[in-house]
Amino acid sequence: MMINKRLIHLVKESKKYIAQNVFCQWCATLLEGLWLGKAEGKMLLLTVLVAAAALLIQYGMTLLASRMSFLSSKAVKKTLREKIYRKLTRLGASYNQQVATSAVIQMAVEGVDQLEIYFGAYLPQFFLRPAGSVDALLCSGSGQPFGSAGAADLRAGNVGVKGYLLILLLSADFFLPMRRLGSYFHIAMNGMAASDRIFNLLDLPEPKTGEKTIPEKAELRAKDLHFGYTSEREILKEIDFTIPSGSFTVFAGESGCGKSTLASLLMRRSKGYTGSLTIGGEELSEISEQELMKHITYVGHQSYLFKGTVRENLLMDAPDADDAELWEVLKKTRLDGFLSEEQGLDTPLSEQASNLSGDQRQRLALARALLHDRPIYIFDEATSNVDVESENDIMAVIRALAGVKTVLLISHRLQNGKDADQILMMKDGKIVESGSHQQLVSGQGSYFILWQAQKVLENYCAEEAAR
Repeated sequence: MMINKRLIHLVKESKKYIAQNVFCQWCATLLEGLWLGKAEGKMLLLTVLVAAAALLIQYGMTLLASRMSFLSSKAVKKTLREKIYRKLTRLGASYNQQVATSAVIQMAVEGVDQLEIYFGAYLPQFFLRPAGSVDALLCSGSGQPFGSAGAADLRAGNVGVKGYLLILLLSADFFLPMRRLGSYFHIAMNGMAASDRIFNLLDLPEPKTGEKTIPEKAELRAKDLHFGYTSEREILKEIDFTIPSGSFTVFAGESGCGKSTLASLLMRRSKGYTGSLTIGGEELSEISEQELMKHITYVGHQSYLFKGTVRENLLMDAPDADDAELWEVLKKTRLDGFLSEEQGLDTPLSEQASNLSGDQRQRLALARALLHDRPIYIFDEATSNVDVESENDIMAVIRALAGVKTVLLISHRLQNGKDADQILMMKDGKIVESGSHQQLVSGQGSYFILWQAQKVLENYCAEEAAR
């Protein structure tokens, strides 16, 4: 029968729209047949007039049925997407350890669209299926087909104009719902499969959230920290560090050494570490998700920008900010000149701000992060997709921010962390060296080797560019 009671119960609001949809479609065919059944077959003009009136009624009822289908679909989209979103927020930043982001997007977009058709088209047609038979009985005049024509007239072929019209209309009313139901059947099957995936997501166990809070000025500390995405392969090993509040710390090392994994742990996008990782003296696993978001702002190399305007994207992190505050952060990130030549704060952005250049997107993401105004900032390769000039501008903003906030910088380019309070050099998932830039260069260890290699490469590139 393709009827999912749990699904229909989940979207309670759609029930009334489905019922009204069925009623309107049923009335369109029922009234049409009844009016024709009352017209005298010998009066051609009257029959034609009644047929025209019946068609007008059918048109009006069809419009109402379409409206009910739209409202039902709208309720389904709103309810299901809201349920999916709220479930993800309860699962927390580490939801992708239980379900892939691509699967969630497919559910929220294609899956919900398939269920929109299920509620807006298949269910009304399913309940309308018996209407053809009911219409035929009600329009037959107490068992005498075609009203006064009667069964004898039908056998004798004396049906008349009215009879032929009624035969045509009633046969269409009987078979069309069946044909439509068949055409919607495969779509309904896809909808059922989509609902199973949605319910699998909604039924995922939710992690217990901590209740601990942390102070405004919080020290970050790790002690004998271990982590691996699988039990067979450990990514982080024996990690120990202390990051004082208000300091500028750089995590350095070659790609794959575990820098971004550590940032993921601090944002609690990954779970299951052993050892200790504390913020303000409280174990990370015992801090509530909301409390963590109040204290940490994360800026990656691919921060998402939404379709809309510059103003709308900035206000996502500071809903109460006025235009003066928005222009202030745009000036800090050196976007004010470009936007002044466009449409200012109302400059439109396409999806993922694809109408901006790579460095403009990164500057805008940085401006939004500055508005977020949290005690701790994590910059994870925030300058990896920009040119040297833009990188220097962004680093100037980060260094200025480090004077008043706790800043953690993850960067493949060691030049960016030259002025940091401390540099933690990572290799093969371990912190192998720590200290200031001068201390690490003097030590001539792993940091010094990487520094020298990058310096040679940058000099070579500069020479090639000058030729």
